[in-house]
Amino acid sequence: MRPGRIFWGVALVSLGLLVLAHKAGVMTPKWGIALGLWPLVLVLWGVGLLVGGKVVRMIAAGVAGLVLAYFLAALVTTSFWDEEDGEALANASQSFVVSPDTTVKHARFVLDSGAGAFTIADTSMNVFFAEVESNIGMYAFDEAGQGGDRTYTMSLEGRRKGFRLGHHTNQVTARLNPAPVWDLEMNIGAAKLTCDLTPFKVEHLEINGGASSMKITLGDRSATTNVRVSAGASSIVLYVPESAACEVELETALSSKHFPGFTKSGEGIYRTENFSTAKSTISVNIEAGVSSIKVERY
Repeated sequence: MRPGRIFWGVALVSLGLLVLAHKAGVMTPKWGIALGLWPLVLVLWGVGLLVGGKVVRMIAAGVAGLVLAYFLAALVTTSFWDEEDGEALANASQSFVVSPDTTVKHARFVLDSGAGAFTIADTSMNVFFAEVESNIGMYAFDEAGQGGDRTYTMSLEGRRKGFRLGHHTNQVTARLNPAPVWDLEMNIGAAKLTCDLTPFKVEHLEINGGASSMKITLGDRSATTNVRVSAGASSIVLYVPESAACEVELETALSSKHFPGFTKSGEGIYRTENFSTAKSTISVNIEAGVSSIKVERY
């Protein structure tokens, strides 16, 4: 039996048992312990690569699956507030608007946050527009630059004490103007990220996430688009247009991958057949731990 099958089998069975144990009141996985254990997955993966013995690789895969299951179980069962902390705080709403400005030719949007749900949903007549709903802190907004180059930064500040993953709200929905060329940087934690970037000219997209669920749709309005994703235990789905050539470079641990329409052209490198002929090119670099990675063409 291959180590990958053992890893996912142990992970799924253990996750189910841990969640059932929590619901039955037998035990609750501790988030603090999980945070300390998750790097062990990478260590065990490295041991499996360095040691040639099949038995050792199978054991390492099984233990890594158990550690991942504990991490995910802690993620979904930990309460937002300890009982002594009292009731959860009410949601606070914020909105940020950058009025229309035809002089802006190149714009950069930086999001510094934590766990939550983040969306780039649609276009806007304004240069930038964002709505926030959060009960874990307040966002600060900064605009920098002059002339045709601007940078817009949203940073989560004043995080509430007593915060626990679970019953929390931290939602950011952003809308961008399609006229400028955009660079996007998103520094997030355990998050759900959904971005439809087809209306925009995106030259650079950088995502730094933890245990995240990402669904990104890219367009072909820019001649070159460079994407860099760094994640832990995540589900990563990228949609790229058939009209654009695409190259994917992977640096992953124990991850599953699905790249229909791509051909392997080197160690960890996959390309579409039209890579040397298409007018627009999308280059993707993914560094991930234990993740599910899909790159599909539409």
